[in-house]
Amino acid sequence: MIKTIFTESDKEIKLSNAAAFLLVYKQQFKREPLKDIMEISKKMEVVDQENSNDLVANMDLEVVYNLAWALAKTANYSKVSDPISFYIENEDFKPIEHIDTIISMALTSISPDFEIDIEKGSEEKN
Repeated sequence: MIKTIFTESDKEIKLSNAAAFLLVYKQQFKREPLKDIMEISKKMEVVDQENSNDLVANMDLEVVYNLAWALAKTANYSKVSDPISFYIENEDFKPIEHIDTIISMALTSISPDFEIDIEKGSEEKN
């Protein structure tokens, strides 16, 4: 699936959760994508349970940015540059503002039926 999100200046950023996303992430960052996805989703659950408005304080933002970049790279493989250049070129793209979409897409790259209900903080398999 491809989703389009918009930056503050209405620039389009396409994201894809195709199976290649997991490979792109691991190749670029030398980290296990499933572990990173689950770590972020668990932290989102804790924040929701505590009714905290301070999501950023509980997140490893580098992982969120890495996930967003890998989803963008998967959507447009030949046109998306390395992560630093990508974020310089898209200076008003703030992945944290799209965290629900990013995590949902990352999770459904594993299986279309797998998702985390962020509002309730529970994992669901449809």
